[in-house]
Amino acid sequence: MEIHELDAYQNTELSFYESFKSYCCVVCLFLYKFHESNILSDSIRGLGVSLCHHVFMEFLFHSRNIEFTQHHSEQAILMFFEYVNQSNSFMIRLNPIDAYRFVLKKTICLIPIHVRHESLEKTHPGWKKINTLIALWHQWCLHVMTCEEYTTTHEFLVKVSNLCQSLEKYTMDEIEKHQAFHELLFSIHVGIEHKISLAWKALTEPIDVSAYRKTWLEVQQAHGYSQLDTIFPMG
Repeated sequence: MEIHELDAYQNTELSFYESFKSYCCVVCLFLYKFHESNILSDSIRGLGVSLCHHVFMEFLFHSRNIEFTQHHSEQAILMFFEYVNQSNSFMIRLNPIDAYRFVLKKTICLIPIHVRHESLEKTHPGWKKINTLIALWHQWCLHVMTCEEYTTTHEFLVKVSNLCQSLEKYTMDEIEKHQAFHELLFSIHVGIEHKISLAWKALTEPIDVSAYRKTWLEVQQAHGYSQLDTIFPMG
């Protein structure tokens, strides 16, 4: 369906699993195409992943139609690469932001205005959880892909996908607590695999929220990372 077609916009309850799976497919498609391209810029790769997130979440929020959302998100990826490649072919100095804006103009900016108003007025009960967990996966993706090669990145993102899906059964208060802990992990200089392991550990052992920020400062000052274990209470 075309973006302007009203039949594409539904008022159904979204499935977390289907929404999350579709989102991961879109971003992984972008990462694969980037890996296969001759583009070497890390900034373009990061901007492209953020573009996927922006386009997918806007379409999903307003349409509540996963198939429609995935299709137009994939079209956005093709437009992004076409813009970048044409710019390179004509030896034009590319500002990646121009590619980002071009794709937004051709996709989410075409969502009918009255559809936007209606979707903003209707509250979807599961939207906050879907939005939060997809945003968390997006944060992990941006973090992982700057540290690892493509094949390793894909392996880690599969583990992160399983991690985020495991959080779906928790309350929003619990999810936000884990989200804060994950954000702490992003700022600590240890391997990605160890960070994911700690995030999994937090699902089975209680996190002392008041202690882990203090621990982070102590770790930074001590130039060692063994103290990370003190985040989880003993016994």
